[in-house]
Order: sequence, then C-alpha cells, then structure tokens
Amino acid sequence: MSIQYHGIEFTPVETGSVFLGTEKGGWMYGSQRPRHEVRCPRFYVMKTVLSQQQLQTLLEIDDAEITLSGQRMNQICTVLSEGFKPDEHGLDSTTSWEIRCPSEGEWNHA
Repeated sequence: MSIQYHGIEFTPVETGSVFLGTEKGGWMYGSQRPRHEVRCPRFYVMKTVLSQQQLQTLLEIDDAEITLSGQRMNQICTVLSEGFKPDEHGLDSTTSWEIRCPSEGEWNHA
C-alpha cells in the first residue's frame, strides 16, 4: 500500500537485511570494517525524486532552482514531519514514525 502525503508518493519496502562493509585489508577500507549485517524493518521511501516545483511548494520558496544540502534536507524532513498523522494514512499509530533520509543500510536494501 503506497502512501500519498503532501503530494508525494511513498512506497513500502519490506523487512529484510543487507550486508555492509568489507573484509578487505588496508587503510583505504578501515572505515568499512568489519563487514556486518544491517536488519531493516518495514519502511517507506519516496517513489520518485522531488521536483523543483514540489520543493518550492514544500519550502514555500520562489527560487528558480533549489539546491540540496544537508541543511536543506533537514528542512524538508522537518516540514514533512509537521502534522504527520500515521492513522490518516493507514499506519499503526502506536508505532513511532519519523520522516528522514534513509540510512545507508536502508538505502541499499530499498
């Protein structure tokens, strides 16, 4: 079941796991060791990338082209989180839902 919220379609990604990291040696891979399993619960991701028009509407900005930065991504997540009611979208309201960028494990799993 997909979710429509603020004119954005979110699609479900089922529970699963992915392996991240490497067992390779050397300093180049130091931050990627050891290889490990990341377990992901069921979650939702946007079906498509946000368009400039969607960004302008969400952020209430008239800029011709909005560039994305970490600060801008946090702003987008904050705007989307405000007033989000899980039960209005058929989600379990006893579960803690958050709107944020996916983790590396979630991104790879999706």
